[in-house]
Amino acid sequence: PKANDDVYHEILCEDWGRRPGFEKKVRLDESVFEALQTAAKDVLGCSADVAWLTAVVGSLLRLFPSEQRVALILKCACRDGPDQNTMVGFLSEQRVISIDCGDNRRATLLDIACRLEHARRNRAWRAPQPYEAAICVYVNIVGSVTDGLPLGCSQVCRQTGGSSGSTDAWAHLNLRIDQLSLNRWDFRIIHWDKAWGWHWGDYFISVLGAVIADMAECPLAPLVPAPTPPWRVLRMQGEQAAAKRKEPPEGEMNALSGNGPKAMRIEEADANMSP
Repeated sequence: PKANDDVYHEILCEDWGRRPGFEKKVRLDESVFEALQTAAKDVLGCSADVAWLTAVVGSLLRLFPSEQRVALILKCACRDGPDQNTMVGFLSEQRVISIDCGDNRRATLLDIACRLEHARRNRAWRAPQPYEAAICVYVNIVGSVTDGLPLGCSQVCRQTGGSSGSTDAWAHLNLRIDQLSLNRWDFRIIHWDKAWGWHWGDYFISVLGAVIADMAECPLAPLVPAPTPPWRVLRMQGEQAAAKRKEPPEGEMNALSGNGPKAMRIEEADANMSP
């Protein structure tokens, strides 16, 4: 039988992968969206959803450098068979795409983008095997209709809430990315495996921002180790030097505050990353 016509017994094996997990509320800085748009439009020449998938796969391969393969489960429209593009209705199903990169020290972000673009254009995915969903990375990208509607209308999307803490997990990692406008997205970590630890979510967001910056600046650099372009090093050194010049002496800061150095509260959900 054809891969996309197999019966997927989702209801029977859903609870098989249930495990303790964590969830995290994330807010990405506007500069991250700008870098993603630049990478997709001007560098890689791909769509925004392929750019997001490239960033996710690249981040996972850097966090797990010994792994050479990432299995994604995507939420795709049921339009794989003959004449199925004429169906009317919001019908979607889970499909598996496996990205094999081989040696991560030689693979690049451009390689990942090309593999994902080829699979997306040719719909080269398949229905998950029984119990396979629990050992994959689930990504659901929901685009919005930003233009083309009658009377100049556009789809109105709101940013969701979310929380950080313990939850149930049914996959290694579950992400949902909703498009709010042309260049704004709502990025949510629905859950990840508790075995990875609570701080894994912070590591993932930090690496994600760095990977998006690499997609725009050096997509041909090896995945592992993470590249450090000379212009980025010079910029970081300049920012650190400027920050040191702006800091007042400790005695002056205490005199101004009256009760010692002020404590800054850093919200855990924020991810202000400048590529």
